[in-house]
Amino acid sequence: MRHLTKFEKFGLAAAVVVAGTFFYMKNIYDPQEKALKKTVKTLNQVVGKVNDIKEIPPLAQIKYRIEKKQEEYEKIQEKTANLTIKTGAPNEITELLDRITTKLDRSGLILKSFEPKAVVPGDFFPWNVYRFDIEGSYDRLLVFFDELRAMDDAVRVGELKIAKNGGKSLIFSFDLMI
Repeated sequence: MRHLTKFEKFGLAAAVVVAGTFFYMKNIYDPQEKALKKTVKTLNQVVGKVNDIKEIPPLAQIKYRIEKKQEEYEKIQEKTANLTIKTGAPNEITELLDRITTKLDRSGLILKSFEPKAVVPGDFFPWNVYRFDIEGSYDRLLVFFDELRAMDDAVRVGELKIAKNGGKSLIFSFDLMI
């Protein structure tokens, strides 16, 4: 057997060091590095959640907010105390239409035609739509609209059209949603 030269011994030692480093990096260092990165990521998430948690406001501030909300609630109750809640039952619709046509007569307008239309969905409840064609003066129409506005019931006027009728009177066509 031949003896290795110094250069070959250093080369062999270098190869052993490189191979040992490779196996160390692959089997020991890389798994630990991945575990460390995963732990740091989890820690950062926890720190983010902790930072998102706000301090509890002082008791005096909470009491002040409650008092303000209570005042707002009482004001809303006062505004809505006279409102009537309707379910949209046919007898309620008929009664409301009767009151509306009575207001129409009292305002000096003449009902030319009345036609039910399709039900329209709304934000809180469906609207029953009726097409009204009436004759009269503009001033009388404003009186009628003022009376509608004064009602406690939910009423909405839409798609108003005005046409001349020949003399002093006008023809008004509009959708009334109740």
